[in-house]
Amino acid sequence: MTHLRAYPGRRFTRADLVYRMKTCGFDTTDRQVRKAIENLRANHPDGGWICSSSDEPGYHWAQKDAEIEAAQAEDLSRRSATDAKIANRAALLRRLEQARTMEGRLF
Repeated sequence: MTHLRAYPGRRFTRADLVYRMKTCGFDTTDRQVRKAIENLRANHPDGGWICSSSDEPGYHWAQKDAEIEAAQAEDLSRRSATDAKIANRAALLRRLEQARTMEGRLF
């Protein structure tokens, strides 16, 4: 977070962040950086300033409210799409279970 905050508006891919963390002496991986960013965004009081967009690669420290609002809108859209996929799979699993139950009744 300190690194992103030091360069507001500049985008850094996870690979960039891994490299920068390693040059600072941290032994880290892409997955660890992703998890750290995820954790900061979800739990740190200033984590909401860390933004990303599907339009441009990388994470950045927001400089304007509009950037935070755009990131929020994108996350809400993703959540809606994910909720729809989950609901569709749940319905499929119910249908499969009903089919298995009906097959058992035929014997």
